[in-house]
Amino acid sequence: INAPVYLIDIGLQKDTTAISGILHQKVIHGTRHGYPAMDKETAERAVSAGMAVAQAVIRQGIEAVGLGHVGERYMLSALAVTTAYIFHQRLENVTRKNGYRLHLKEVGNLAENPLEVLAATGSTEIVAMFGFITVCAKNGVAVVFDDAVSGAAALAATIVYPEVLSGIF
Repeated sequence: INAPVYLIDIGLQKDTTAISGILHQKVIHGTRHGYPAMDKETAERAVSAGMAVAQAVIRQGIEAVGLGHVGERYMLSALAVTTAYIFHQRLENVTRKNGYRLHLKEVGNLAENPLEVLAATGSTEIVAMFGFITVCAKNGVAVVFDDAVSGAAALAATIVYPEVLSGIF
């Protein structure tokens, strides 16, 4: 189909500078496990990197993108981002209604403080994809995600910017 494929290293633990074909946008060598996943400055750099790649895609005239990720550790980060949203929006009401009490650390409101929540719960990949998805979808580039990790970034983008939902598949 004559479509470009970009491999972008935003936060792999391994140094990938010697590997050809990788766009190096590394902001951290591996996301920390636990809370917080990264500091806010690292999250800001990751969002900026994702936004910059999106701008490059737009300048190339690309009309649709597919997102993926490398690394199985990021499934837990995807779960954390999704849980942070669910907890803040619905989980507390559901648990009270059913008599269950879950003890989850309050990480904030994703819609009001996206960088704070993503820095606490996400991975650099999720944070960068959040920026990438937001810029692409706002500029008419269709975004297709393939799994829970890119789905967590898409979820965050639609929570913060509801108008991008129509551009995400």
